[in-house]
Amino acid sequence: MPKQKTNDEFVRDLMMFSRRGAIIQPFVLQALKTFSEMVITQHKSGELAEKMKTNWFVSADAWADCAREILEKMEAQYGPIKADIESER
Repeated sequence: MPKQKTNDEFVRDLMMFSRRGAIIQPFVLQALKTFSEMVITQHKSGELAEKMKTNWFVSADAWADCAREILEKMEAQYGPIKADIESER
């Protein structure tokens, strides 16, 4: 069985060595953006806390803060992300 990769190794491998070539990179970034926006939207509505009541290692607040951090870093790198998310930051 091959040695399991660290998270850093896995993400780097995913971003650098895709059979689809460089197009994987915007795909992964779009997935991060979309998921982060979904987390923030569900956090605002209270749906996230309800979903995370059982079998989660982190709180809904911490999860949403991770999503905010990702969007903030993406915005710093690429420019404005999405107006309706701004009020949550």
